[in-house]
Amino acid sequence: MFQTERVPVTVYRSTDEGAPQLSAAPGSLKTVLKACLTNGYGTKQPLGWEMQYENGHAACWRSKHNRATGAVLSLDDKGGYGLMQVFQTASSATAGDKPLIRYSSGYDKFSYFSRNAANAWVLVGHARGFVLILPTDKITVVPFLIFGDYAGLGVSHQENVFVAGMFSSSTEYNFSNKEVRYFTYDYLGTKKSIDAGMASLADTYGGKYPSPVANGFSASEIYLTEGRAGKGTPLRGLLPGILRIAEEMPDSTVVPVGTVYDNLDASGDAYLAFGTHHISSVNALVNLNAWEL
Repeated sequence: MFQTERVPVTVYRSTDEGAPQLSAAPGSLKTVLKACLTNGYGTKQPLGWEMQYENGHAACWRSKHNRATGAVLSLDDKGGYGLMQVFQTASSATAGDKPLIRYSSGYDKFSYFSRNAANAWVLVGHARGFVLILPTDKITVVPFLIFGDYAGLGVSHQENVFVAGMFSSSTEYNFSNKEVRYFTYDYLGTKKSIDAGMASLADTYGGKYPSPVANGFSASEIYLTEGRAGKGTPLRGLLPGILRIAEEMPDSTVVPVGTVYDNLDASGDAYLAFGTHHISSVNALVNLNAWEL
């Protein structure tokens, strides 16, 4: 159904030697993305993305891969939070055509800094996509951002770009005042922004942790749908690199965000636990070795 290939990923962490650190200063998150996507740091090579425009604390990036959709991620980094958007093409660091992210009810900020918690970060990605996770030591549900291409079912692949994140109504992130949204372009090629659904086989089974069969927990691939997931909603694509956990996982005091599992299956791949829901600290895994795209 999906013609994919295994694409190796690189893992960047705030604990790496020479890695930039998050602070409340304007441009802090931009510096992290710039280091991981375009410049590198220490002994780490960048993912090889292009930073098309940079203007003070604002910048935008796109994949240079010859099979990429070409969509552009824009960040206007105000300090502790940023205003984020995705464009089909960019005309400046913060402007372009066919905006993808549609905000609602004041949830228009990607808040990345808290004065009351350790502000660590992990970025996992490749030449066409990445996930950014901001684990902390005190806040159970943490900010995340997913951006990049996915394997789709449509004839055209230029619309197969996905963005998801935890957006906030506050300039400083906390347990409340947040909203998780998922977007893609419609399959018709009009570059119209639509809500994307995330559906998984793991949504239909599970139960309490630990599973007596799996001797812990189980997980399954995540599929994207054309509109909110539900009966009659068309299947759209396969989200690369991320699995949904089926079981109701313990809270973050038992399974902290950022926990790495290296013995889940016979593949030899390692997985990092995080949450893709505004009330679930851990309900997903990101592959730290390779993604299917």
